[in-house]
Amino acid sequence: MNQLSDTEILQAIKQGRDNEALEYLYGSLLPKVKKHICNNSGSLEDAYDVFQDSVMAMYSLIIASKFDSEKYTVHGFLFTMCKHRWINLVKKRASTQHREQNVEKEISDSSALDHIINVEKKTAMDQLFNSLGDKCTEILTMFYYYKMSIKEIAEKLGGMSEDAVKVKSHRCKKSLTDRIRGNKQLIDLLRN
Repeated sequence: MNQLSDTEILQAIKQGRDNEALEYLYGSLLPKVKKHICNNSGSLEDAYDVFQDSVMAMYSLIIASKFDSEKYTVHGFLFTMCKHRWINLVKKRASTQHREQNVEKEISDSSALDHIINVEKKTAMDQLFNSLGDKCTEILTMFYYYKMSIKEIAEKLGGMSEDAVKVKSHRCKKSLTDRIRGNKQLIDLLRN
């Protein structure tokens, strides 16, 4: 793996050659993040999740031209972001664990059943969403989750015009709607 400078990483991401930049970041920085998180009561899965979330957040900043390359290095910024995300996650887990211990005392059988049903609903929707295919999942995630504009999505995808992104987005939304309507089990699950 060739070493990339910060400028090369930023250019690669902005020019849609993000595979090269992301591969480099995963190879060069992920081992340090895994070591840090595993040494601080985390698991490898935690490390991958924190790293992926941090990369996506930094990626969004770079695409939106909000990353200050004069103030931060890519590696330093990303590693610091991972450390802060891990600290916040540990605090959240501790708080959640404390709340769960208190709530466990009060949970009745019916509320436990409601929780299981909600988890089943979310799982079913996630599976349905992921069945749309990579391009639809990517476009709809950028549009709804990351609140990116059609223009930003077209730039990110590099090769699709704004009109093509609009058409593809519309088709993906329609496909998701049709799949929901065509899935009687899911409809029954969502109604209950």
